[in-house]
Amino acid sequence: MKRIISACIVLTMIAMLTGCGKSEPQTMTLSLDSNPTTGYTWMVDQDKELFDVSEEYVENDHEEGMVGVGGVQTFTLTPKEAGTCELTFTYRRSWEDPSEEDTVVGYTVEVSKGMHIKVTASRYAGGDDINTVPQIPEPTIE
Repeated sequence: MKRIISACIVLTMIAMLTGCGKSEPQTMTLSLDSNPTTGYTWMVDQDKELFDVSEEYVENDHEEGMVGVGGVQTFTLTPKEAGTCELTFTYRRSWEDPSEEDTVVGYTVEVSKGMHIKVTASRYAGGDDINTVPQIPEPTIE
């Protein structure tokens, strides 16, 4: 009986030390080419407030004194709860009304109860010419 109790105590201590199997939520990161010197930036919209969103912009390498240099806008999304939502990234000027000419990249995303992220669909719209439609950027999920 003492061995069973000792084993239970040891297993309980191990479970407490390892966080009982808890894991950190996954994050979804998406990097998109951008050039805010033109007034255009990527804006994210989600139909359900499922994610906390952080954003960073890094200019491309360039010679000192150059103007109008583009860069990369990176979004990191961390789930707040389980569910499904549509994420829409629109490249436009913030002071202009949205239009059908705007470039739009969208994703349907599912978040499990364990905070694991799965992209179930993606789409692209906008641009000037159907022949110049870019490959839809693949988000990184970690």
